[in-house]
Amino acid sequence: MRFLIGILFVVLPLLSYAADPGSMGETDGVFRVFLNNVSSSITAIQSAGSPSGDFVNALYLALVILRLGWVVAKWAFGSVAVEEVLYTIILILVVSSMMASYNFLTSAMHDWSTSFAGSIQKGMIGTSDPYFALEFIYDVVQNIKQEDAGLLDSVSSALRFAVMASTIQLLSIMSFFVTAWATWGYALAKLVGWMLVPLLLLPATAQWFNKWVGFFVGFLFYEILGRANIAMVLMLITSFFNLSLTVRPSRPIILNGDALSDFTGLLAMLFVSILALASTGKFAVAFGGAVDGMGTLNGAVKKTAKFAAGRIMK
Repeated sequence: MRFLIGILFVVLPLLSYAADPGSMGETDGVFRVFLNNVSSSITAIQSAGSPSGDFVNALYLALVILRLGWVVAKWAFGSVAVEEVLYTIILILVVSSMMASYNFLTSAMHDWSTSFAGSIQKGMIGTSDPYFALEFIYDVVQNIKQEDAGLLDSVSSALRFAVMASTIQLLSIMSFFVTAWATWGYALAKLVGWMLVPLLLLPATAQWFNKWVGFFVGFLFYEILGRANIAMVLMLITSFFNLSLTVRPSRPIILNGDALSDFTGLLAMLFVSILALASTGKFAVAFGGAVDGMGTLNGAVKKTAKFAAGRIMK
């Protein structure tokens, strides 16, 4: 029963969008409100007195005591140098700063990825509006008309026309979900990540945070790659129908027999576009997996500790 309800929640909005997507600008407004609500939730989660805030703060304090106590004890017995003690103290300060500025840092990174994606899109299609391509493709589908043909040609032409229009409509729907999924994934990563920051204090748990960094960065690249793919889809469609990228179509686009004769080539390119949109997640995972947040952080902290230890021991 729950599965059927879940299917309805997915299929009904999809059919509604296919019938009439409405204004994508309104959708963008909803997403902006959604992201603001996520940021507010992070603030509430981090606030003193909240169950999650108390839990994370208690976890942080426990790990600080465990890590610092262990290192100081080893230093007292001559097992480690003073550099290791300084490294631990600096790491604790860095983790504390990351927890305090987490909301700001993650929002800044998301703003960067959105701006970068917008600059790429603007260079390709002349606008950074994330929903321009979606509205444009939908308008193309709504305005495509088939030229009257003879009785013998009409069945074949009608079939090719229906397949072409359906494929373009599928591209439009996929483009919408790529854009929506980028926003949703970022919000999910942001909500989860703050609770993993204290895990940086122990070598045994630091890799969990490192995996989250790859997950988070993957969604940042997902938006960039998704917007670039959607812009390429729009360029493909406008090139085939000889449309201007600067003006959304508002008049009928008449397809005659000559245009439909190029059906196979267009359909092949449309399927390539579908595969590209479907593979955006894999490309983003590859980018995110290449990020070694823990290695970079450790390297910086160790260099700082080594420098400080050299100054102290002089």
